[in-house]
Amino acid sequence: MEANVYVGAGYPSAIQVISRAAERIYEQYPKIRYHFFNGEMKNILDRVSEGLLDFALTDLQDDEKYDYKVLPIKATWGLLVRNDCPVVAKDIAEPEFKKLNIIATSDLMYGALIFVSEGFGCAICSDQDLKLATKQRAALKSFMT
Repeated sequence: MEANVYVGAGYPSAIQVISRAAERIYEQYPKIRYHFFNGEMKNILDRVSEGLLDFALTDLQDDEKYDYKVLPIKATWGLLVRNDCPVVAKDIAEPEFKKLNIIATSDLMYGALIFVSEGFGCAICSDQDLKLATKQRAALKSFMT
């Protein structure tokens, strides 16, 4: 069987799920080619709606528009800060992030990680995103629940 499969994913743990499944499928169907798209959830879902992606792994559930399955992936969300940022020593409640002065946005977390690592602000992300930054000068400060 030969095929091209177009997949969208918006967070690192979804990419891990897809790569593990693709590896198992490849053993039986080595002529299947995968095309991955990473980005903001809205862009990914737009591509699904337009038929540009076969499926997507997102953290959004919309049972009226899409068929979906909930994956057993758990992420901790928090504020990504440099290790030398004064916020590291504070406890942060989730509603407090709404009071932040947002001066930049990024559709891919890696770009935001570089900005944080260089001292240009903080970023809201998950612990899964932080795995991408293990060599960056950053730490995840979890929200208090």
